[in-house]
Amino acid sequence: MVAIALSLLLAFADDRTSVADYLGDAAAQLAANNPRGFLKRFNPEMPGYAQLETEVTALLKVAEVSSAAQVLEMTATDEGVALQVDWFIQLRLHGEDLAGERRRELVQVRLKRVGKGWRIQSLTPLSLFVAPHL
Repeated sequence: MVAIALSLLLAFADDRTSVADYLGDAAAQLAANNPRGFLKRFNPEMPGYAQLETEVTALLKVAEVSSAAQVLEMTATDEGVALQVDWFIQLRLHGEDLAGERRRELVQVRLKRVGKGWRIQSLTPLSLFVAPHL
């Protein structure tokens, strides 16, 4: 019984590491101005995906983005994991030297294991990734 509990605990710790790495890679794709690399981490069937795709593409056309995501809470679900993520984004409009806009949100994310990796099934609020209105 103790061995099973320890095994489950270690598996959850491995999941936490792989989930944190997965979200870190997503944030890095934004900073690398790679909308496809960012969006491929999302289930295209998720609610709001089309809006997310439009906004992220527009955002990266008008601004350089620094981005970081830190997992604060992780809960196992029947479908995968539910997360609370502290996500920070700093925008600097192309061609401007000013510091730009800073955004920080507590984001709710649901991920599902797909093969050996993960896929984002939902993320709220999507407004974190809205392009600035010029």
